[in-house]
Parts: sequence; C-alpha cells; structure tokens
Amino acid sequence: MNKKGSMELSVNSIVILVIAVTLLGLILGFITTKLGQVKIPEVAPDAPAASSGDPVTVSSNPFAVNSGKNMPIMINVYNPHTLNFTRVRPLVTCIVSGATITPTLVFNEEASISVAGSKSFIGLIKMSATKDLYLCQIIISGNDTSSVEIKNIIPPKDFAIRVE
Repeated sequence: MNKKGSMELSVNSIVILVIAVTLLGLILGFITTKLGQVKIPEVAPDAPAASSGDPVTVSSNPFAVNSGKNMPIMINVYNPHTLNFTRVRPLVTCIVSGATITPTLVFNEEASISVAGSKSFIGLIKMSATKDLYLCQIIISGNDTSSVEIKNIIPPKDFAIRVE
C-alpha cells in the first residue's frame, strides 16, 4: 500500500507541475503581447542653447517628420531686447511652391521671457505633406509690457523640415 500512495503522489505532482507550466506560459504570452502594444512616446532631442548671437534654436535642422504623424520638437528662444515679453509662443510656417502652409504645432505653454532670459518650448509638430524637404521659418510672437502683441519679437529663424 505504501508504494501505491507514493505513486499517486508523484502523478499528482506531475499534473500540478504541467498545469503550473501551462499557466506560466499563458501569463507570459499575455504580458509580452500587451507590452508589444505599448507605445513609448518619443522624446524631443535637446535644442542647442539659444543666445544673443543665435536667439532661436531648434532640436535638429533639417527636422524629420513622418507625414501625418506627431513628432516631438524643442525650440529654445532667447530675449535679446531691453523689454520683458509675456505670452511668448513660436509659430512655424513653410513655403511650398509659392504657397504658405502651416504645420500643426502644439506647445506645452505660452511663456514669459525676461531681458537676456531664455525659454525652452517642447511640443509636437505634425505636417501632412508629400515626402520632400520643405523650407520653413520659426516666428516668435509675444506681448510687450503694455500687452500689445508683437509678431516678430525676434527675427524669424529659417530651418528645414524633411517629410518622410
């Protein structure tokens, strides 16, 4: 009788082990499938520091985007004036065959920039266009101390967008 009991114990152990391995495989398969669906947002590469010699810098030039997809962008702005500016925001326009197109551009905030101060704008840019290299400009607008909006508080910065 003792041998029969020991044989049953080993069969039960094997059955439990097979069920445990099967469940482990199912759980690992589920986790790897779900992790494969997770999209990790791309991070905007750092833009060089803006200065009085180069008051507007962009994270890369030419800047590469996939047509119709949001891509992270960073723009640094330096205030070379003797006035503080509020509600400062960048705007990007591109020239295509004589027509001006404006990419969709969403930044984290409007900002205030004091005299000789700088600010980084991190945002998303989306351009729906055919694959090509486009000449674009970054225009910085903001309000002066009397709350009057000024379109070009800093001369426009030329850069290129490569649509892939």
